[in-house]
Amino acid sequence: MKRRAKDVEAFFHALEEKVVKHVHRVLVVPLFGQTLEFASVADALASLEKIGSISSGATAKGFEAIVEFTNGDRVTGHFENLVGLRDFLTRMTA
Repeated sequence: MKRRAKDVEAFFHALEEKVVKHVHRVLVVPLFGQTLEFASVADALASLEKIGSISSGATAKGFEAIVEFTNGDRVTGHFENLVGLRDFLTRMTA
């Protein structure tokens, strides 16, 4: 009986890992510079103001965002400005 309980527990654990999505990482790519990687959507949101322009004063011409999940899924988006990027990342936290 204990063996069967352990098998059932292992099954549900494996099932949860495949069904429940958790953010693995968030990539934000300003279209003028290098890729920035964050551990969470919250970290990416907190850094948006810092990445609005680079030190030379150039303004980003858009942003790519990639949210990767622990189950292998990936959501990507292209945004013309920080407003759209912020809205996308905010919706990912809901």
